[in-house]
Amino acid sequence: MLRLERSAPSLTSAIGYHAILGPPSRFDWLSESRVLTRMTQAPYAEEFHALSVANVDAPTWHLGHPGHSLEGGASHFGPLQPLEVRRLASLVPDVIVPGHNLLPVDAATGRLLAFYGSTEVNWGIAYPGLSRLKRERLKGAAWAIPPVKNYFHLLVEHILPVVDMLLTERAGLAGSQVTVITQGNLPLLDAIATILKRLGIAIAFEKARPFVTYAPEQYLFCKPVAASVEHFYAYPDAVGVLREAFGGQASASLPSRLYVPRTGTRIRRLIGEPELIAQLAEHGFSSFTAHRDNPEEQIARFMAAREIVSVHGAALTNIVWAAPGARVVEIFPSNARKTTYLHMASLHDHAYAHVSGGSENERQDFAVDPAAVLRVLGL
Repeated sequence: MLRLERSAPSLTSAIGYHAILGPPSRFDWLSESRVLTRMTQAPYAEEFHALSVANVDAPTWHLGHPGHSLEGGASHFGPLQPLEVRRLASLVPDVIVPGHNLLPVDAATGRLLAFYGSTEVNWGIAYPGLSRLKRERLKGAAWAIPPVKNYFHLLVEHILPVVDMLLTERAGLAGSQVTVITQGNLPLLDAIATILKRLGIAIAFEKARPFVTYAPEQYLFCKPVAASVEHFYAYPDAVGVLREAFGGQASASLPSRLYVPRTGTRIRRLIGEPELIAQLAEHGFSSFTAHRDNPEEQIARFMAAREIVSVHGAALTNIVWAAPGARVVEIFPSNARKTTYLHMASLHDHAYAHVSGGSENERQDFAVDPAAVLRVLGL
């Protein structure tokens, strides 16, 4: 299909197939800022060095890209650096959103929207559909959230970038309708929208229909850009505003010591986890399971926590809600480590330490000595 799209794009467009990424052909408005990670600085440098061994951070194609400017040239920040994160926010005209996969397309070029570089997405993400049967125009500005299940990617790539823009540019968007297009109910998005409503920012919801192509007056195209997927998080200021607005719902009675188990997953399970939970419980740790339907409780629990322990996984994304000074202890297998949450912790002034267990097996399952976890916690 990719070969057909390159040779006959009008044909593949007619069946709703777009798999090649490219920058918007024009912007109505564009803002770019950057965040320099603190992982290589004290007090995080030692942990960064340790996690660089047996490291499996996922790279992107963004490294060294010259970037964009509203005038059509390169970014004034210059080529993207290895440990740099950029926040790009824009209003893009003439964008269509096929209802069957909710991937925004530049109507002029037929390319999926991307800020830095050009590549392709695979069949599991971009696939044909009959969305061209009907076109529906949406007033004001809109953005779409494709069917993403992973909590980290949903929050960091699809919700927070737009929330950051809505907060920083609220004066310019005053009076303009803002709509989010989704394929179904997203409890995390509902929770964030409720917080935004308290701040005077209302979001309309449009449930996508697979046979419809949506055409908003302007598309809210906001994304983080980094050399690694693990470093996409760049929104501590926006999260701080959300935390303050949510504050009344966080209870002082919630436990300050939190363990987040790996449940409901087929990979990266901790062998012998019940023993670790039992030993942590003797020291006042409460075990809390994060899942799709309890985002408000996740926010409240992590806001109250002063010590957080977990195996590497998407649930640790919630450390963004924890107060500065909270301690994060992340458990890894000895042969596969990532800097995702070290980066995140560094942007929120959290204390951070990791514990290495044994080697992971073919399903990424591994064991850890509970005594090693307790030692890192000073217990």
